[in-house]
Amino acid sequence: MVKGLYTAHTGMVNEMKRLDILANNLANADTTAYKKEGTTSRTFADEMSLRIKDSSNMGIPKKLGDITYGVHLGQVYTDYSTGNFKVTDNTTDFAIEGNGFFAVAFTDKQGNTSVKYTRDGAFTVNKEGYLVTKDGDYVLNATGAMNGDPGQNNYIRLDPNAAITVNKLGYVMQNNQIVGTIGMVDYYGSGVVTVLIFYLCRQIPYGWIGEVAGLAFLNCKLLGGMTIPLTLGSWTLEFPEQGLALLALIPIWLYNGRQGAHNKAIQYACYAFYPAHMLILALLRMYL
Repeated sequence: MVKGLYTAHTGMVNEMKRLDILANNLANADTTAYKKEGTTSRTFADEMSLRIKDSSNMGIPKKLGDITYGVHLGQVYTDYSTGNFKVTDNTTDFAIEGNGFFAVAFTDKQGNTSVKYTRDGAFTVNKEGYLVTKDGDYVLNATGAMNGDPGQNNYIRLDPNAAITVNKLGYVMQNNQIVGTIGMVDYYGSGVVTVLIFYLCRQIPYGWIGEVAGLAFLNCKLLGGMTIPLTLGSWTLEFPEQGLALLALIPIWLYNGRQGAHNKAIQYACYAFYPAHMLILALLRMYL
């Protein structure tokens, strides 16, 4: 009797939590880019039931078998699939078809600025000409999104009095000039997929063909990102910047599996290389 009441209680509590999630989904039905949540249910661990104070078996408790003590909420998950699109006729409203997030520079109450990610593309242009969210957070360009840099140099600044157009590659155009690129990021677990490609292809003859095909599909098709226009005679091709990752195959193929020259000078030179070349690139961008 008591066990039956307890099992019914756990079921009611579980359904109450599920109802809370459902009510939250309904309340946000008109929220731009809201992603609905769902739940899973699971049972509590099975326990061995014993008959206590049983004198029929020389005082040894007699086993009755396994029983379960009801159900509880297993997991609350978010459904990131693409929702329905709505035409607003606002030139600064954007939507993402497929995977990806817009990157914005978010400043908290303590004045700390960091990069946050959103699917809400209901942007506006503020009085200073910057593209911002409805909460006033600055939308980052492709460089800021890629590097996770919320600095002001990565904000998108527009002419509020000029017409705005954005093509499918994210290039923001005004007066037939590119004035910025809307940054997007995505998470595919590409590092894990890359390692898996190399692991599988190393086991088969002519595996280098699979490595090239696998990395090309992963970086050019799935990750994509910004593109570089290439003109070959009368042909104009759009090559994804992420496709440059294929160049990494050259040193990988040339590596013989043995440690090369190693000393303190080379070690410290490697430590200094990354910040040094980033500083050089920043200076080139500032003065060129």
